[in-house]
Amino acid sequence: MELIESVLEGVVATTDRSLTEHDQRLATAFEASQDLLFLSTPLEGLEFTLELFDDLLGTEAQTACLYDIDHDVYRVAAATGPGSDAIRGRAIPFQAGLFGAAAKTPQSAMRVPNATSDPRFDEASDGREGLAIRDLMYVPLVAQGRSLGMVQLVNRSHAKGFSQADPDLATYVGQQLARFLVGLRGGGHNDIHAPDLLDLVVGDLGEDDLLLQAHGVVATAIEALRVETTE
Repeated sequence: MELIESVLEGVVATTDRSLTEHDQRLATAFEASQDLLFLSTPLEGLEFTLELFDDLLGTEAQTACLYDIDHDVYRVAAATGPGSDAIRGRAIPFQAGLFGAAAKTPQSAMRVPNATSDPRFDEASDGREGLAIRDLMYVPLVAQGRSLGMVQLVNRSHAKGFSQADPDLATYVGQQLARFLVGLRGGGHNDIHAPDLLDLVVGDLGEDDLLLQAHGVVATAIEALRVETTE
């Protein structure tokens, strides 16, 4: 990671040569990721990162999930694009569809052109209401060998879809988000517990978010919110 950041710092500082489009996007990602330092909640980090992905890649929809280890599911915490309100709080089985395939290669983002033709595609997990799926990308959020979540990017607006270079860019952004999420729990290996992060996300959304409750976020999370708001 230190080597990657050293290279990116060099890219940002370059003034005597023109940058390729990919270099420019890497430089933008490096600079923008520093803003995570000024955020204080998981939901802020997830929403910021979705905005950054949209700026860098331009997609029709995005989904950001946190991994709920107690139930072995991804829970949708933030989303953009058509159908985003309907899927917030949804539980996606950890091994289901392309989400599950991406979880098996957590070291890098997974690009899936012509996604609906892929035999691993599962409409219930990978699809999005109101969108005809063309190409997908999955960005695992992993720190210290543990899964924290997954970001799904749907239909890059570029006519050719996601390029072969896009996963490298997405992997870097995902790594920065994972480091941010770990930092919220002190950064220690034993401190990484996605349900704790889910509690904080519920706190961000508010106790009266009936949609999130209806999708199975447990009552203990709501109780944690009550404790936070009365302190």
